Amino acid sequence: FQVDWNNPEAATQNRNSADTGTQDFEADGMEIEISYNPTPRWTILATIARQETVKSNTYPVMQDFVNSFVIPNWVNSNFAKNYFINDDSTQTLADLAQTVIVDNVTRAVLEDGSPSREQSEWRFSLNTSYNLGEFDDAVILKYLGNITVGGGVRWQDEVGIGFGVARNQLGDYALDLNQPYYGDALTFVDVFARFSWNLANNREFALQINIKDLTNNSGLQPYVANPDGSVVYRILEGRLFTASATFSF
Repeated sequence: FQVDWNNPEAATQNRNSADTGTQDFEADGMEIEISYNPTPRWTILATIARQETVKSNTYPVMQDFVNSFVIPNWVNSNFAKNYFINDDSTQTLADLAQTVIVDNVTRAVLEDGSPSREQSEWRFSLNTSYNLGEFDDAVILKYLGNITVGGGVRWQDEVGIGFGVARNQLGDYALDLNQPYYGDALTFVDVFARFSWNLANNREFALQINIKDLTNNSGLQPYVANPDGSVVYRILEGRLFTASATFSF
């Protein structure tokens, strides 16, 4: 049902679908992918992407309640300003409603427009592979079967990890969207080699070796910044060797 705040006992049969909504996250971005094969043996794939997610539409129903009922009845009315809610007559209903309801909703709404943390705006990757085929005349290479080699470069933009603080319009210290903190941009290089052998009865055995993050980004990476600028770090995985074997039949 949809509440009529001026007549709380009255209700329609049509429920307000937004009455449980608290906040939206609006995502905007694009991704471009380009694939090109200069020759039947050579494959190139490039991807570039931009993304941004921001908070918006915080407490839509609560804002309507505050503006249409709380402020006119519990803050601005003569009754609210002269009705004391405690025994020592120091706090009125207007004071309580302003600090507990109105100001808290306002604080939350002031964060609308803030970007999501831990998200890089730009990302880029370039991957390529080349099938060298078989080397029947080479002394050692002829035993390695059908050889494919390749690799790639991955880059991600600096990532938002937090905000500084400043006084907002209520006079409170709050996150300052004009003072963002960022983690480092990162570049990774990956390589691989694949060896395959044709077996009897249309079967195939393949061995692939991958080296992820060849340049070994294994240091500390900031991922959360406190309002005072102090940083919490995580440890990057660094160079990783993997091998896999596949039998196709």
